[in-house]
Amino acid sequence: MCAIVGLMSSRHGFQQQLKVMASKMLAEMASRGPDSSSVIELVKEGVALGHNRLAIVGGDDAVKPIVCDGIMV
Repeated sequence: MCAIVGLMSSRHGFQQQLKVMASKMLAEMASRGPDSSSVIELVKEGVALGHNRLAIVGGDDAVKPIVCDGIMV
């Protein structure tokens, strides 16, 4: 199982808090993906995305990165 969160805000002061809020949301769902966790924040756009990942059983290549526009999530 995995967990995915996404937050978006157009309020200026609120945008700086998105990464913290996404991290707290993922912590609440830690049991859904204990192998890795990541949050990416695009402050200018007012977006934060995060995920908890449960690695696929199968050795060293079990953890697959998610890459978007050259940024690994």
